[in-house]
Amino acid sequence: GPAFALDELFADAELGSVFVRAGKQTVNWGVGTFYSPANLINLERIDPENPDEELSGPAALRAQLPLGNDNLTGYVLSGDLAEDLHLSAAARYETLLSGFEVTTGGVAEASGAWAVMGTATGAVSDVTVFAEAVLEGNTEKVFVVKDPAAPLGLGTTQPEDLFFSGTLGGRYTFETDDELFSLMTTAQYFFNGLGYENPNVFTDNPEGVAGLVGSGALSRDDLAERGRHYLGVNLVSPEVYSSDFTPSALWLANLGDGSGLVNVGVRYTL
Repeated sequence: GPAFALDELFADAELGSVFVRAGKQTVNWGVGTFYSPANLINLERIDPENPDEELSGPAALRAQLPLGNDNLTGYVLSGDLAEDLHLSAAARYETLLSGFEVTTGGVAEASGAWAVMGTATGAVSDVTVFAEAVLEGNTEKVFVVKDPAAPLGLGTTQPEDLFFSGTLGGRYTFETDDELFSLMTTAQYFFNGLGYENPNVFTDNPEGVAGLVGSGALSRDDLAERGRHYLGVNLVSPEVYSSDFTPSALWLANLGDGSGLVNVGVRYTL
């Protein structure tokens, strides 16, 4: 039968100096290109192969208070309306420091999970740099552990540890003096604190992992980004001597196990 997806539907209002938005809305807290651990509110992860795609946001009530060049924003979040409501609260503060846009904020869920984050983006010489840092507690992520007593040799756990994740990257554009050739470069490193020190538990016993997913003990989100160290590099040449060709190359790598993806292509404009 027919189906549809609702990306955003909200109403805006001004209450004095406070700007209010109510409804399903996109809330992008991150500044990373391929990986964004600080993007704590949106319902979807960035697809590193399509990082410009807009992410689906939650149903929320947002109140934004401008403070000169700064912004203070608070949220009451209800998650995805198509599923059970998961109430949480969030707040973020944005400011400018020495030419860098700096943000800090946090999220607290009714379930007890919480996270605090910070981001920074600005220019160092001709390079645009960006960074994110996140500290999480009482995370809802489920981890796979070896359990000899389990039927398939694997079990699950939700540790009460604190988890730190962070990312650092930069963008640089090179252009010849005659403007006939240009090259746009983006590189980003991501440390995933929610990854596994030894992800061999997945490759050594794929049947056990499939059994956990089939039983509902493990979701597909719990299987995402299982490594600790990632790298993304993208090269695009939008100007190649006045031609209609735009070559590009993308490399996404899990530095822990050597897996990854290389995508080389050429776009032609008719």
